[in-house]
Amino acid sequence: MTCKTSLIRFAVLGGCLALAACTDASPPAHLDLQHDFEPSPAAAAASGAGSAAQPARPGYAIVGAGFSGLIEFDEEGGRPVILYRHAVDGAPALVAELEPARDWLSDGRRRFEGVSDRGVPVEVVLASGPCEAVGRVHARSARVAAGRLEYEGCARETGPNVRWSEALPRFLDPISACLEASRSSAVATLRAAGPTRVVHARREDGVAVIRFKFGETGRWDCLAGPARPQWRVVASDAPDLPGEGDPVFAPGRPPEAGEACYLWEHVRDRTGAVIGALGEDACTPGIAAGAPAPVPARLP
Repeated sequence: MTCKTSLIRFAVLGGCLALAACTDASPPAHLDLQHDFEPSPAAAAASGAGSAAQPARPGYAIVGAGFSGLIEFDEEGGRPVILYRHAVDGAPALVAELEPARDWLSDGRRRFEGVSDRGVPVEVVLASGPCEAVGRVHARSARVAAGRLEYEGCARETGPNVRWSEALPRFLDPISACLEASRSSAVATLRAAGPTRVVHARREDGVAVIRFKFGETGRWDCLAGPARPQWRVVASDAPDLPGEGDPVFAPGRPPEAGEACYLWEHVRDRTGAVIGALGEDACTPGIAAGAPAPVPARLP
């Protein structure tokens, strides 16, 4: 089995570096990042791709005290590259081309590294979990090292297909309430059937609706409002919600690396404690990981 890489599914970037279960050979030094690079026109239109408020390219916007950064998955000479722009108050902007680090997700964090247009080594580390900056709660924290200088801030996903997990910090309490309620309901027997996975979270009329899967028993919605959470079965022929299952959230102890051929990014609470993991399917038959040639750094 070989690794599938997708610039829309961010955690798959670097997957072959971290998930030896995806391939019979040793992990390659580079990845073929071209597969699934662009979203479908229908998905892009539905999410407002190209609007001023939402950048058309997938990536991450980073903000912190006195600095900002932008990771963009772009295309250069017919193949994708990862570009990073770093701006510090009162200093010239820094531009770097990054790659997934060799220890990508080794401790459950996303890592990118590269060299700037001025020869400065750059590393960006993203950790999933609530992070507050500029008056809003972001879905991950960020640490940027540029040469000997380090910057800390928060990051949010950008692009035409921002995933449901960007709102995960706002659904952590409803997820916990649903899991607690399931211990004394008919759902308790389902939890013994296989791993518990949250595949989507949304709000309906002000009520949090958390979609769960318990092994292969089907899908269940938990409605977590002011009263005790209520459960309802999702019909087997009901279509997936937009973005359902991309990624999945495993509450509790993170799964082992490579379980079900998933890449797992740890999710931490405000104290830094690991409370679960976000997982993305990294493998599929028939798609090989290549070794693209180096691409020259591109200035803005």
